[in-house]
Amino acid sequence: MKDVIKMLTSGNIPFKTDMPATLVSSYRGGGTTAVIAYPENAVALAECVRIATENGVPCMPLGNGTNILVKDGGFNGIMISLIGFRNVTRHGNSLVCGAGAGLAGIANTAAGYDLSGLEELSGIPGTAGGALRMNAGAFGRELSELVDSVTVYDAEARQVRKLTRGEIPFSYRSSGNVFGKAVALETTLLLTEGISVKEKSAFYREKRRAKQPCAPSLGSVFLKAENGMSAGYYIEKAGLKGARIGGAEISEKHANFIVNRGGGTAKDYCSLMSLAHTVVESKYGITLEPEIVIVGGE
Repeated sequence: MKDVIKMLTSGNIPFKTDMPATLVSSYRGGGTTAVIAYPENAVALAECVRIATENGVPCMPLGNGTNILVKDGGFNGIMISLIGFRNVTRHGNSLVCGAGAGLAGIANTAAGYDLSGLEELSGIPGTAGGALRMNAGAFGRELSELVDSVTVYDAEARQVRKLTRGEIPFSYRSSGNVFGKAVALETTLLLTEGISVKEKSAFYREKRRAKQPCAPSLGSVFLKAENGMSAGYYIEKAGLKGARIGGAEISEKHANFIVNRGGGTAKDYCSLMSLAHTVVESKYGITLEPEIVIVGGE
């Protein structure tokens, strides 16, 4: 990584090295990340991608780390922080949101203008970029329903371009492979004039808070089953609530959450994932698919 560090330095791009997962992942456990770069604009972000490509090291965007688990062996690549892309600007009934802007903050901004559409998503802790990639949703609402366009840096074409909603194959918790090849810079969300938007947002935030644990976690571990039932339903039915390996535990409050009870490692987390996957498949013939992103080695 010496050449990477040298090139980032010469390009005047701020970065940090050997970042522990306690500062990267909301699970607060796992390995270190070799380099986290902090580009302040699209030109600098493009330079980060070029540096990673030329040095043959993996790179990936980083929002709030709310669904990223770094394996205990660490991520020997570059995470590109989107903290410099947090703008949220109103244009009529639309909000133009930087990919690093928190979805909860975007929803609060919309509520402040009495713009409706984001109420159900107001408690989601991730960023706009992450929410786009996984088509975040809650209480029957998905972000894709509100997307008008997304401005991306296309790593293959090496240019910034705008994608319309129709160019992104959104589906349940997926945006196809669009954001595997491009980094979201900002998105325009189409909202509508509403009534009592603040009150509705507060209602959904409280509803979310009441059903989910407050200990460090990565949110929902598994996607819904193919039959539409929640993964948590099967994990709870299998009697796995409260199961613990090392410092990780399947939450007593919500069975589709794995929480860090202190000193939890990525291995602890993955072991509980494997346990839930195996038991649910054995008992009910249901194959659970992960919702979280796992990076790194060992």
